[in-house]
Order: sequence, then structure tokens, then C-alpha cells
Amino acid sequence: KKPTLRERIMLVREWYIKSLTKDNDSQESGILVSLTIGDKSHINSDTRDSFSKAGTMHLMAVSGLHVSFIYAFVSALFSFLGRGKKGRIMKLIVSSLFIWCYTALVGFSPSITRASVMATLYEISSITERDGSGLNSLSLSALIITLISPQSLFDLGFQLSFSAILSIIFVYPGLNNMMYSEKWPLKYIWNILSMSIACQIGTSLITVYNFQTIPVYFLLTNVIAIPLSGIILYIALLHAFTMGIGFHEDIVMKILLILTKFLGWVMNRVESLPYSTIKCSLSNTEAGILLFFLIIFFFYKPQSLHKKDI
Repeated sequence: KKPTLRERIMLVREWYIKSLTKDNDSQESGILVSLTIGDKSHINSDTRDSFSKAGTMHLMAVSGLHVSFIYAFVSALFSFLGRGKKGRIMKLIVSSLFIWCYTALVGFSPSITRASVMATLYEISSITERDGSGLNSLSLSALIITLISPQSLFDLGFQLSFSAILSIIFVYPGLNNMMYSEKWPLKYIWNILSMSIACQIGTSLITVYNFQTIPVYFLLTNVIAIPLSGIILYIALLHAFTMGIGFHEDIVMKILLILTKFLGWVMNRVESLPYSTIKCSLSNTEAGILLFFLIIFFFYKPQSLHKKDI
């Protein structure tokens, strides 16, 4: 019997997991599998708790962050195609191929499907020269996902992913404009901080309602973990390429394990800090009141600080 397309994808997925864990049956390889394709079955409960209490569990769930890394990589790789219409069409085809192959490899989870739909719509809007509204793209991706799989609406990953993007659309621009600096390091750090705060605001109600905890040091860990996870993902792409051609994949794998071990070490240190999490719970009434204030906050536009005020 010839394997179906879905079975072929699963075979590739299993081959990739075995290639990471066959000689390195450790937590580092388990974290690496989880970071790259979202399979958390190879990590133990202690590792999950470390990432959760450090406020970086979103790295374990393949989502828009991973798609953005891949999209940026493909865009830079094929920038030679130019910004003409033909070049943008070729870029759309290539980037969509990369993104949707990765989405299929991960398993079409709601969070990554949402990100892939939005990335594809963004490329299409640039070709048609129409305004690629983030809210319109988000709404269309939600419609597509729920039409194909209506039960996704009750999936926690779906709720967290869409609430985070809603917060980025409404809250992040105001937060990011609160401080202006021409210095690249300060601008980059503030961009990550404001993005992390926006996502935390958007998802806090859901996480507190479901998990009864709030990570205290999420700003500190995200400043380190987000760039480091991007580097790990890029090197993982290089590792997959070197495996395909059989050229020094063991060296690339050693680099991956060193970086992953450092990431795990940082999460453990943050978890061991005093008051790394705050336990709290919400009733339905309290959750409704907080949701009301969150909606008001979404439409609040704080004034920006000019360079002379810094």
C-alpha cells in the first residue's frame, strides 16, 4: 500500500525526531524537539515547570513566533528576487511553500495555522497592493480554522494564540511608542519588552483562569529566550539541510545541544528565584470584570515619549 500524503508527512516527522534523539537521549534533545516541531512528549514534567514558571512555555508550543522566524529567513534568503511584481509573486510561492510544509510537519495546530494564514495573506496583500490589515487577516484565519475544525474554538492553544495577536494589534503599538530611541540595542530590547507585555496582557486572563498562576520574571526571560530560540531554530534548519546532504551534521548538532542546554539552564535559574510565580484564581464574575477593563485598555492609546524626554 502506498502511503498517503499525511502518512508521508508523519514519516518525515518521525525521521526528524529520531535524528535528534537517537544519540542524545537527554532533556536537551527533548527541548530541541519541542522548540522546533512542538512535540513535548520527550521532556519531563520538571522541564515543563521550569519553562512555565519562567513565562516561556509559549516557545514549546510552535506558533506565530516560529513562523515569523521562518518567514524572515526565507524573505532574506530570496531578497535577490527584488520588489517587482514578478519577484513578489515568486517570493509568495517560495515562502508559502516553506511555511505550509513546516505547518504540515508540526501537525496543523491552531496557533501555527493561524500564523501561516496571516503570513500568506500578508504576501498576497503586498502583491495586490491592498492594505494587509492585521485584524482582517486575523479574522479570516479564525474563520478558516473554525470552518474546517469547529472544535478548535474550544482549544486552549487557539484561544491563547488569537488573544495574543489581538493584544499585539491593539496594545503593542501604544506600548512600543511610549519610548523612542535611535540606539539599536535599546530599541531592540524595548521592542521585545513591549511585545512581551502586550502578549501577557492579552493572554493573562486565560492563563490565570485556567492555570491559576502568573509568571513574575517573564520580561527577563523573554529578552534572553526569544532571540536565543530564533538562533536555535535557524541552526536547526541548517542541521536539517546538512542531514539531507550528509555534511558535518554532527558538528551542527553539538552546537544545537550547547545552545539548548544554555536555554534550559537559564530557565532553571529563573525558576529558582524567589516568587517566580504568583498563585491566584478568578471566579466567573471577576473574569468578566477584568475582561471589561481589558477591552477598554485595547482601545487606549498612550502618548509617546520623544527622544528629548529620555
